[in-house]
Amino acid sequence: MKALFSTLTLNTAIAIGSTLILLYFLLFYSKTGSISQLTNELSKNTKPDFYLTNVTSHHFDASGQRESTVASVSITHNPLNETSTIDTPIVEIFDRGVKTWVATSQQGILYDDSKKIELQNQVTIASSDRNSTIKTSQLAIFPREKIAETSKSVTLSVPNGVTRSDGMHVNLRSHEISLLHNVKGQYDVSP
Repeated sequence: MKALFSTLTLNTAIAIGSTLILLYFLLFYSKTGSISQLTNELSKNTKPDFYLTNVTSHHFDASGQRESTVASVSITHNPLNETSTIDTPIVEIFDRGVKTWVATSQQGILYDDSKKIELQNQVTIASSDRNSTIKTSQLAIFPREKIAETSKSVTLSVPNGVTRSDGMHVNLRSHEISLLHNVKGQYDVSP
């Protein structure tokens, strides 16, 4: 007895179906521009379970040392994805109780487990000694690991120069900044 569908027809149908699913995802993803904006779109479709205004939230490590502080004009909690949308956040990062970095942006997302903070739109992060200032459109901060990173364009300003790159990884504890791609800089040599 002959099979109703040949193996070739079945494989073709699977390939077409998989391609359509992939195309749908790519089209949806391209409309948002990034995964975190996708999270923002999801959060807009849910009703918040609470919101706060003029908030300062302190986060501590297991030993009781402050690891970060998040201040914001308003915070809206989204129960569907367990995140909080923060407006005009100011994020202070601490190492062993000492403030080492301050980041600001127009908006952001704070994950309920406090392991990750995503900042978006006109992001600036500066070392507390003001020797390094970084500007980008999006930045993910991992306060417990003392890491910040982005795949977006970055401008790094130091006292004697400016460097631009696509993508960056920062060790917030050691102040090591790794610029990832298309690095171009201009430095002034001090006499």
